[in-house]
Amino acid sequence: MATDLCVDGPYEIDYESNGAVKRVRPSDGVDFWAYDDVAHLRKKQGCYVFAIRAGKGFTPWYVGQASKGFEQETFTHHKREHYNSALFRGTRGTPVLFFVTPPGNKRKVAQKELTHMEKELIQYALAKNPDLCNVQHTRNVPQWSIGGVIRSRQGKPTTAAKQFRLMMKM
Repeated sequence: MATDLCVDGPYEIDYESNGAVKRVRPSDGVDFWAYDDVAHLRKKQGCYVFAIRAGKGFTPWYVGQASKGFEQETFTHHKREHYNSALFRGTRGTPVLFFVTPPGNKRKVAQKELTHMEKELIQYALAKNPDLCNVQHTRNVPQWSIGGVIRSRQGKPTTAAKQFRLMMKM
């Protein structure tokens, strides 16, 4: 049976800024989970992507999986170190989180599926941002791409690439 998932977000993360340097504090994680619009995600399992929104786009900086629940795992000291590493680089923009979760009231995702999903999302994030903070699952990343479809460079996809994605349901 297939594991159907959906994307939720982006949700802005509060942070401290002293003008030149931004950082996510432990209290910012507590504040994040106190918001009503993310309450439905607290106990869910799935993958999440920490990104920075600037202009009209997003740059992924960290991909993680939560097997115990997002609230318990997204703002641990280790995860905040990754987030702050991206913010300390002086990257402009607003930190956000995207979540990939089971739809509706479902909460659980099989561990095997979570690990596979995390690996796949890391590959896509790494193609978009070679400075991704993840270390795990970044070796042996395929070195091939299909223009406008998989791991492609920037630019508008061709009509053929769009049709191929549609045909393959990508």
